[in-house]
Amino acid sequence: MANEGSFEDSLSFEEEVAANFWNTVAQKHKADVYFINARMDDMTTDHLIYNIKENKQCKNCVLILTTNGGSADAAYRMVRAIRHFYSQGTFTLFALGRCKSAGTLVALGADTIVMGHFGEFGPLNVQLHKKDSLVLRHSGLNTVECIAKLNNQLYSCFQESFFSLLRDAGVSITTQTAADIAYKLSIGLFSPMSKQIDPIEFVDIHRATEVARDYAKRLSDTKRKPLSNDCIEKLVHGYRDHGFVIDYKEAVEIFGRDVVTFLPKEYIEFEDDCYELVRDSLSPLFITTHVASFIAEGQENTAL
Repeated sequence: MANEGSFEDSLSFEEEVAANFWNTVAQKHKADVYFINARMDDMTTDHLIYNIKENKQCKNCVLILTTNGGSADAAYRMVRAIRHFYSQGTFTLFALGRCKSAGTLVALGADTIVMGHFGEFGPLNVQLHKKDSLVLRHSGLNTVECIAKLNNQLYSCFQESFFSLLRDAGVSITTQTAADIAYKLSIGLFSPMSKQIDPIEFVDIHRATEVARDYAKRLSDTKRKPLSNDCIEKLVHGYRDHGFVIDYKEAVEIFGRDVVTFLPKEYIEFEDDCYELVRDSLSPLFITTHVASFIAEGQENTAL
């Protein structure tokens, strides 16, 4: 399958400098190295699988991944494919830029994670298409948080109205009457807002969230030291926004110090040179490719 986009197309990318980086990583990890900067979807995963089938030379795999998120299904397929092809070796993920949502799901299946100064993960947050838009998306957290806030405000409104009526009216009003008035007042105030919530969308969000949790659990269980249920739950429900930054320090707390390491000093000089490639999505460009393989002494270097 041909790649949609190439190194020559990518901003101010210095091919020679990046190639040195890929080769250094391949030699140190004795691995095949793949680079992805794309939305996480079936096409991205399919491209990676084709690249692995055509270029696999080593037992270890390194994936340098930049993505703003996408399909949890595609992320799950990606990790399962890597695990299948590299079942005898280790899977290392480099997060040198944004590796959000579905990218974080990929991290759950990695044996080791390397993060740079600009690397960041994000919550396992469901993204839904906005109504009347084929492109724009919104966070599933919006609907969930809206319902939670409405519920809290409804209860507070009822409670305040109920006790105010009892206090101000004294013996001239019964408890039942005060409750009925407070109920009708609260429902009247919040009913117009609650009608704006689509129950079908809410069910879709709940189902998609459960799917993301199940994928996270399955991928984590393939590791030597699976994440606790509390850590997975935190990634699913512990953050208020899709864009919330999980940096190196917090990633260590979630994945473990034996899993997450900071970019070694010998790579730091490459980080700035590759900044525009790994810091953010290159949309509308799409890059999924094999970039290097470990070369034993005496063999010809076939890295791209």
